[in-house]
Amino acid sequence: MTVSELRTDPEARLDYLLDHGVVEEAPDGDLRLTADFAETRDIHHDTYGDISEERFVGVVADIFEISEERAREQDVTRNELVSFTTLQTYLDDPPDRDALALLASIVGRITPPSAVPDGMLELSDETYGEFLDSRDAVVVVWRRVCTPCEQLKEELPEIEAGAPERVAFAGVDGDEVPDFRREFEVTAAPTTLLFVDGEQVERFDGKPDVETFHETFAALYGSPADASGE
Repeated sequence: MTVSELRTDPEARLDYLLDHGVVEEAPDGDLRLTADFAETRDIHHDTYGDISEERFVGVVADIFEISEERAREQDVTRNELVSFTTLQTYLDDPPDRDALALLASIVGRITPPSAVPDGMLELSDETYGEFLDSRDAVVVVWRRVCTPCEQLKEELPEIEAGAPERVAFAGVDGDEVPDFRREFEVTAAPTTLLFVDGEQVERFDGKPDVETFHETFAALYGSPADASGE
């Protein structure tokens, strides 16, 4: 596939991303980032995802060799910047800058695989407020490429068994919920936030043992057999 095709043919760009293991077709027919590419993207997201606007403009100017004034005028999103730098690293022989930018614009619109475990309710910045309203709940902040997160996932059924049925468990993908992270001052994963009547009353930064979870649940919510909390 030639650079000219990548520049002029949207279907060629999509084929290129599929052929190079950047995206894949999910069982439901939608496109998703491959796990390998998503892991590399997470590293770049850590570097560029939350930088200041001034720093963001400077990086765009450096990459495209333009003035900062012109960089401010470009319609480049943070997702596209992260996608661009990830593609530069991930591809063995990346195309030229202009073609790579077109590829990044596609990748930037595709949501990475969620870090939230299958079977756990996933919240977003748009839904967590309503979910937490006057509710007893446990919300876990997850990340991909996170060893303690993987360890916590393995113990999750046992952890949940230590709480009364009325306590709702949910998760957020830490890379996708900047508003949630800011509100609750979350800077690492896993982080577990415990709520009573919608108010945060306890938190665990990192992965405590199962016994610590159960003891805290008992103090805040009562025993697992206590469905009413009274």
